[in-house]
Amino acid sequence: MTKNNQALTQTYTISGNNLTLVSECLTATNERDSYSAINLEQINSELTGSNPREIAIAAFGIQEPQEGNFQQTVSVDDRNPQQVVVTMTQNNLPDDSVQDVRYRVEFEPVANQSQWRMVWAGRQQRCRQGRGSQNWTTEACL
Repeated sequence: MTKNNQALTQTYTISGNNLTLVSECLTATNERDSYSAINLEQINSELTGSNPREIAIAAFGIQEPQEGNFQQTVSVDDRNPQQVVVTMTQNNLPDDSVQDVRYRVEFEPVANQSQWRMVWAGRQQRCRQGRGSQNWTTEACL
């Protein structure tokens, strides 16, 4: 963890196979409690590799083109040499109830290798107007 429980977070946009750095900012760490844990055994992609961002995108990213103003951004916090945290946000989903989804994906280094292993993942969402909370929540949208 970095000084004062803050870390540099880089936000990227994904367009096809291209990643573009959008912004860098200091963010608070230790946010696991505000996410619903995801069972890693149910993920149908590799959990270990050399690039945590690519592992997270393969596990939770939306690869197909979406209708409307859909946007997917990926932030990587790699300031701690013993942990990388990838945050993926999907805005304006083509869904009647869920407007936005955010994933927090934590990685730890694999001993004696230049690899990272996904060790925890969580999900939160924001609901559409009249369908539940417009704040980030773990509660289901109506």
